[in-house]
Amino acid sequence: MRTQLVAMVLATLALSPGITLGAPCVTACKNEIRSCVSEQCQGLKPGPRMRCRRKQCFRPIMQMCYGDLSVCGATRARPKPPSAPHPMPMPY
Repeated sequence: MRTQLVAMVLATLALSPGITLGAPCVTACKNEIRSCVSEQCQGLKPGPRMRCRRKQCFRPIMQMCYGDLSVCGATRARPKPPSAPHPMPMPY
């Protein structure tokens, strides 16, 4: 009985549209960034490759995604902010 209840709760949470998380631009554009890096930054050493990745691939793709979410298929521009932290207990 308890296993069935847990399975029903998990299924409800998984299928409810209000609770499911959307993909922010950073997550949705990973494949586009990887393909850009493989095309634009191929053959560079690690340091210059990371700069190339940031300046020629990551930043332009993220700016396009923030402007138009359909670029990478994102459902929201930025990840959800963390929930409010729990208050610290008062020291005695």
